[in-house]
Amino acid sequence: MSEKLTGALQENLLRLLTFSVGASQLIRSSVEPELFSSQLYRDIVKRVYDFLDQFKAPPGAHLPDLLEDILSADGKEAELCGRLIESVVNEPEPPNENYVLSQLEGFVRRQRLTVALIR
Repeated sequence: MSEKLTGALQENLLRLLTFSVGASQLIRSSVEPELFSSQLYRDIVKRVYDFLDQFKAPPGAHLPDLLEDILSADGKEAELCGRLIESVVNEPEPPNENYVLSQLEGFVRRQRLTVALIR
């Protein structure tokens, strides 16, 4: 039983994955896509991870290109994806990288403790 990432932490992690060279690799190595709370987030993160693995750099402004098939579809998922991408790409202020990574560290620590208790 594992806790899922939720709320602002997910969005901030996605923003760092999209734009931060240093943080993206750290997040890539420590956060499995399955820890994100929704299938849409998991799909986006998997594509970003594939981009990071191939190009060794975050996608930045290419994020919408990675999700073109979802964004061009009809339906609720396309609408949700569009809003999420808009909030990630168009946010004027980048998140405080140190703060977000400290929140991630706390999450990972809780996960490890939970796993240790279960064992």
